[in-house]
Amino acid sequence: MKRVLLLALLLLASAAVFSSRHAYGQSGRPEFVPNEVLVKFKPAQRALAIAEQLPRLNAVLRSQIPRLGVDVFKSQSLTTDQLIARLREHPAVEYVEPNYYAYADFTPNDPFFSQQWGMTKIRCPQAWDYTQGNNTLVAVVDSGVQADHPDLQGRLLAGASFVPGFSTPVDDCGHGTHVTGIAAAATNNSTGVAGVGFNTMILPVKVLSYNPPWCSGSFDQVANGITYAADQGAKIINMSLGSYTDSQTVHNAVHYSYDHGALNIAAAGNENLTTMLYPAGYTDVVQPVGARTQSDTKASFSNYGSWVDLYAPGVSIYSTYINSGYFALDGTSMATPHASGVASLIYAKFQSQSPTNSKVRSQIVCAAKKANVTIYQGKRLDALNAVKYTNTLCQTECGNAMNACTANCYQLYCSKGLYQQCQQCNAACRSSLAACQATCCFGF
Repeated sequence: MKRVLLLALLLLASAAVFSSRHAYGQSGRPEFVPNEVLVKFKPAQRALAIAEQLPRLNAVLRSQIPRLGVDVFKSQSLTTDQLIARLREHPAVEYVEPNYYAYADFTPNDPFFSQQWGMTKIRCPQAWDYTQGNNTLVAVVDSGVQADHPDLQGRLLAGASFVPGFSTPVDDCGHGTHVTGIAAAATNNSTGVAGVGFNTMILPVKVLSYNPPWCSGSFDQVANGITYAADQGAKIINMSLGSYTDSQTVHNAVHYSYDHGALNIAAAGNENLTTMLYPAGYTDVVQPVGARTQSDTKASFSNYGSWVDLYAPGVSIYSTYINSGYFALDGTSMATPHASGVASLIYAKFQSQSPTNSKVRSQIVCAAKKANVTIYQGKRLDALNAVKYTNTLCQTECGNAMNACTANCYQLYCSKGLYQQCQQCNAACRSSLAACQATCCFGF
């Protein structure tokens, strides 16, 4: 089967061990941009330090990440390791790291596959009876989008590109267009596919591009894309990309977006590992998403572990594709926009209750717990529960179930003088009540 590279996965050597770091990894992919580093100077000394260090390092200031105060140095003569070693000697440097690449990685399936099984499995049609969204803004930080795709009309803002050579977020990989369609394809328009968010708006942010034979983007592009999305007021930032390298720059970017009110949702990775993929691994400010199959098992490729508490459809997912087409793909890249679409429905349903990113995240995770379909150490995404339940409704249902249970105990045992069985039955009711109440962890 032909394999097209596309969930941004990055297999990188440790940044702390200079002797083991090479420009190319074991897979043959470039690991980082040669002769470049991301450096953060202390704010008060930044301007002077840049002016001093550029000639010393025979470097140019190739780019910046303004919201994070990070600069991209590119030397004409020094290697990445030499740049890092020399910059670490400077007292004004807070940190310096290679400008790693992110790679996208997915597997194409039959292009004529046309069933959107994931919509039914997470109960989107029932959820749409409660809300059809209200144009909640979802930023798709990815490879861009085909702006004139017939099934995305009316769903897209202009967006931006942080990839050199692209003035607009045009999709030259296909990945971003596919992800966008899952979250927000025009729905109920007698065309193509439906989007989970129904009336969701998309802010396309291009940080990846096709660099044969890979679709990739450097970390400065990713970080700039994330901070831009937050500045544009995105409620949700979908990141179907990642790296096995813990980057201070990307970490700061997702903290910036979270602090500005965005809910960060990211792919857990496609290597069947328990190893954290970043930014999904920054679980304090990012909701990771694994992939599941139609039979509610973990997808064979999906990363997993205690850090992955949410799974969404990620196998044979049919969605929009470049050249005004449609395609079925596999990946946690495809699972992630299912969760982003559900998050947009939550923002719409509970708009009057001032939804925050933390409340919406709690709502998503708790809705999955309420559905109680276990996949490894996580639960299955459930759109209906996410827009139906509040803690009050949940507690009421638990209480009603408790009353029905004890009434049944009375009828079967207590009224007949079978006191031991009566006590055992009521104890079981109390245990069930406690289990039910444990699922009342909603954000509203």
